Amino acid sequence: SDFSNISFSVDFGGLFGVSLSFNLEYWNHSLSIPIVLSDNFDIFKLVAAFVFPTFLFSFTKLFVVDPYLSYMDYRKQKEEEEYLESKVQKKAKVAQNLKHLMKETVAAKIEKQKRIKSGGLIIKRAIYGDLNSYREFQKKNPDKKINKNAIHKRWTDVTDPCRLLAEDSKLIIPVIKPTIHGFYDPCPSFKDKKLVIWYKFKHSDHKAEFKCTESVKLPKPKHRVKRKSNNNNNNNNNE
Repeated sequence: SDFSNISFSVDFGGLFGVSLSFNLEYWNHSLSIPIVLSDNFDIFKLVAAFVFPTFLFSFTKLFVVDPYLSYMDYRKQKEEEEYLESKVQKKAKVAQNLKHLMKETVAAKIEKQKRIKSGGLIIKRAIYGDLNSYREFQKKNPDKKINKNAIHKRWTDVTDPCRLLAEDSKLIIPVIKPTIHGFYDPCPSFKDKKLVIWYKFKHSDHKAEFKCTESVKLPKPKHRVKRKSNNNNNNNNNE
């Protein structure tokens, strides 16, 4: 390891025979254990002095040391994941409380936008985090309505926080950060987090997707969702 080292050495010669030494170094301490195999030079004991420790070291490393180190790494990783998960859960609960507090203000803002005859900015849904995980959730639960207050792994519903930030039929967020009221980081180890927003503006559906490095500005014409033309269906009916 970084702090310890185990080795062996073999001494042989016509005058002092064959001897084997096991050496252990730990931090600034060292220990040597000499074993005399023969007082006279013996070729068979010399070969055994090389082969046996090599086999023993290889066997111990392969079946004892490596599995133990792998287990310790796995255990350390699991502990770190559990610690990180507990922190995420705490932040999720804080975000839930903030969402609950902003409900009345958000409801008033939605009503104000609905009263605009030309069609104000109405945010239908906003999701932040790992969008692939969100899409998997949607595939598995196509008919399930998303509970905005539920805690999901790797993504979170930030619809109300985005509604709260909207002013004068516009939503501007200079930097997407988990420190925004009602936001939190649902997957700290995942770097490709995104914010996707579905909204209505001037009675038309829009969808916008932003990376964490981008600023948010809505509405924009390029966000408008194009409706599929019914011309083909009409042609088929005419035939």
